[in-house]
Amino acid sequence: MSLQHVVVIGGSSGIGLATAKLLLKQGYTVTIAGRDGEKLAAAKASLDGDLRSVVLDAMELSTLGEAFAAIGAFGHLVLAMGSGHGAGAFATLDMTDLLAGFQTKLIPHAAAAQAALPLLQPGGRASPSFRRSARRLRCLARLGLRPSMPASRRSCRCLPPN
Repeated sequence: MSLQHVVVIGGSSGIGLATAKLLLKQGYTVTIAGRDGEKLAAAKASLDGDLRSVVLDAMELSTLGEAFAAIGAFGHLVLAMGSGHGAGAFATLDMTDLLAGFQTKLIPHAAAAQAALPLLQPGGRASPSFRRSARRLRCLARLGLRPSMPASRRSCRCLPPN
């Protein structure tokens, strides 16, 4: 398997689905993962190319290792899970909702990246996607892609696997 295999967690909708679509158009093998089997099936039906899918809930931390083992080795990881918590204008941001954002988004992102490391091939990258951040473009550029959605431009830089 080459570095041309990309796993997109949160690939059943939004930025994750758009990223999967772009990657497939570029000729990558893509595995999309998401917690909702029905949404995942609909997403898979809407895409063309060398595509796989797996039901994976990154909030279920104890299942991540097994899920990645089932996926097998891959070259790049895109983390595009969303939760809807912790967003909004800073002046009125509810701190309880912000904490829920850390628990339902940041922790699953970190846990998924950590669980993926043993299967991430040398030279590969993990790319967490945070909608309100500013550096996703670099991640997509490293894959030779240009985001088609304005939201894709607001994310986080690629992280080396080690």
